[in-house]
Amino acid sequence: MGDGFPFAEATPIVVALHGSASHPAQWSTLARLAGDRFRVLPEVLPGYHGRRPAMSGARGLGCRALPLIAGIEEHGAPVHLVGHSFGGSVALKIATMRPDLVASLTIYEPVLPQIFREGRTPDERRAVGKLMSVSTRLAAAVATGHADEGVAGFIDLWNGFAAWRTLSLARR
Repeated sequence: MGDGFPFAEATPIVVALHGSASHPAQWSTLARLAGDRFRVLPEVLPGYHGRRPAMSGARGLGCRALPLIAGIEEHGAPVHLVGHSFGGSVALKIATMRPDLVASLTIYEPVLPQIFREGRTPDERRAVGKLMSVSTRLAAAVATGHADEGVAGFIDLWNGFAAWRTLSLARR
């Protein structure tokens, strides 16, 4: 703390959590717009971009939230928590686990399939099944060194059939 020149010690901190198919760089515009009013700290979600998830016995979103909670505790004051997609789900978990660390919570497009797990309609059950299938394939593809194949299914799920193939190599 205190190494964030030109930020004053009392500058409010925004901890920003990226989505599954994204990167902390997605928050560069937010950081630019915040100027010196807020210190925007884009975090790498545990398990993404080379960061290992916590091995603490926590399950589900908790294993992603715990290392981020430890980092937030180091700031010594509640932070403004912002999350997109899966990052929004993790942000919500952090806020429920440690509300004392969260000055405000802003999430958009959080992925919360557990809401639908007890879905009563066939459409709800099909939607969750499709999401879980893509999630399983993505994890398997990453584990075997074929992340592009897994991400292709993820992108196609949310953007339509063959959306991945229409992206330029630079966008992929």
